[in-house]
Amino acid sequence: MGSLPHEAEAVAQRSAAPRTNPPPSPARPVMVVSPHLDDAVLSAWGLMARSPGALVLNVFCSGPRPSQRTVWDRTCGFDDSDHAVRSRLFEDRRALSGLPVEREQLGLIEGQYLISGRPQADADALVARISDWCDESGGDALIALPAGAGWTGHSLWSRLSRTRWLLPAIPPHPDHLFARDAVLDALPDLRDAEVWLYEELPYRWGARGDRAVSELADERGLRAERRELSVARGAEATAAGAYASQVPALRGRRWQRLMNEPQGVPARERYWRLTPA
Repeated sequence: MGSLPHEAEAVAQRSAAPRTNPPPSPARPVMVVSPHLDDAVLSAWGLMARSPGALVLNVFCSGPRPSQRTVWDRTCGFDDSDHAVRSRLFEDRRALSGLPVEREQLGLIEGQYLISGRPQADADALVARISDWCDESGGDALIALPAGAGWTGHSLWSRLSRTRWLLPAIPPHPDHLFARDAVLDALPDLRDAEVWLYEELPYRWGARGDRAVSELADERGLRAERRELSVARGAEATAAGAYASQVPALRGRRWQRLMNEPQGVPARERYWRLTPA
């Protein structure tokens, strides 16, 4: 998840029922690309639970040099970015301890600490690691990427809907979009890898991922086939609660329930399988 970007307006989107497809084979190599320390747990728990030995690749999980102290860090009670990174890595290890998965830190700087835009070197590092992993996996691998859910303000109707239903103002996170697009740009070089997009919390509260995925598929000449996976809500709620440092910065009853109560965890996660159109 990372620190939330500046709030914008949001709109709920309804979508058609998904196709009923089986989850991936447990023997299939799976990588979940987690932009921040918590995205995989909050949004791809169902996939990881069905994929023993899966690798969670935490992408933007390092601080700057010299260290900084952002508003988000202060709100979460951290002394500086070094303190934040150490604490969040510990939380992430605890959160994933209940799943038979591995975790790896790519170690790129989180977006809140950047002064300007991301360099191309960040995209190159991410793609290089995924390409190496595909080679190590021996083919037939599955890569799960963030979908880019969140409100993007497409129409006046969106604004009116948000006002009427008091919907949260959460746009897509730039770090999520950067990671997603960097990998999709490199798809021809990833050979036999299959790509799924996962719908992210809390951004799906701003707007579901259907519009973002549909536009992405049209732009890239892909077909997106939606799937849903059920989750063990109690286990995921316990894991989400491990990210306790983030709670002070997250407002609202919905967040409190997500981090503390099984009923606050969505019963199903949504994914899209990308294939050539």
